[in-house]
Amino acid sequence: MDLETRLVDNTMVPYAIGIYDGIESFSFYLTDFYNPDKIMIMLLNIKTKMFLLKRLKIWTILNIKSIL
Repeated sequence: MDLETRLVDNTMVPYAIGIYDGIESFSFYLTDFYNPDKIMIMLLNIKTKMFLLKRLKIWTILNIKSIL
């Protein structure tokens, strides 16, 4: 993940985010949203989904191994 920021009124504001999950890459820019807060909300949603999918894969593998 790469988060690019700029300084606006002594506050770091995100303007671009790049994410690579090992298969696909995603890029988002401030022009895609009407304010920087929406970029951060979208980033948290994506990272949460990636975390939950990873946990689901681990859980599935562990359950399959316990059955064998």
